[in-house]
Amino acid sequence: IIDQGGGDNGTLSYYLNQLRYYNPATGIYSNLYNTGISLNIGTKYTIEVKRVSGITSIYIDGILRASGSDSYNYTATKCWVGRYPAGTSQYLYGKIDYFRIKKIP
Repeated sequence: IIDQGGGDNGTLSYYLNQLRYYNPATGIYSNLYNTGISLNIGTKYTIEVKRVSGITSIYIDGILRASGSDSYNYTATKCWVGRYPAGTSQYLYGKIDYFRIKKIP
């Protein structure tokens, strides 16, 4: 769904019927990668990912669904929405109605 800087710098994806969040600090064995969150086709969702004080949390329709420790320092200057970059042709099959990135001081 979202990729920052080529696949390894911060990714929110829907893969193998599961919403997944990945970066080098959280890895593939965290609660954020193995969320168990599946989404239904044709259903509109509000998905929010935020990090506060080193904890990244995933909310679906305002309900906390997964969280975990996240110490990654985001330095990438690119962000792809609806596409997994690095020269691939992997695109989101769906619609994004509203998207916002916000840095909270």
